[in-house]
Amino acid sequence: MGNQKNYSCIEFSGLALHPTFSIYLFEIEKGKEKFFYVGMTGDGHYPSARSILHRLAGHIDLGKKSTQSQFMKGLKDKVFKGKKNLTAEDWETLHIKLHQWPIPGFEPWEGDLKNLKKESAPYQKYKATQTEVLNLEKRLIEALKEKYPEKILNEKRGKANLKSENKYPSIYNDIKDIVGYE
Repeated sequence: MGNQKNYSCIEFSGLALHPTFSIYLFEIEKGKEKFFYVGMTGDGHYPSARSILHRLAGHIDLGKKSTQSQFMKGLKDKVFKGKKNLTAEDWETLHIKLHQWPIPGFEPWEGDLKNLKKESAPYQKYKATQTEVLNLEKRLIEALKEKYPEKILNEKRGKANLKSENKYPSIYNDIKDIVGYE
């Protein structure tokens, strides 16, 4: 493809459309600089987990009142040093990769969410896995922000529970390797 200005290609496995728990990493290059954003799928209030592409759509939501667009806020604040309105020329300077690690355990919710019983066994099973995934995300953000505060776009999400077991050490190590954590 000769003219990169007029061409983009996004290719993904069909599983990127499947709702699941996952940890993901945006890897953003701007010239010789690299920035990163860590995220997860799996809602803390309702038993749902979005596909990675559905989650991506929320991250790039441009609505002024969006609560999902922390990634876009991080791009504007850290990558573009507080610039409010990005131009085509600004966007052109970025190359972005989205890495995803699906985590088993999500099952679509059967039943009415309006009458959700949080003490029920199915909800408790959902919440146990969601809490493990959330703790992995918090561990990663905490470790990466401590070492590379200027490169990590995430806002703090609260302290990780370091007393609990990290059930996903390979994901943790994969992300640290991609970031170049030493």
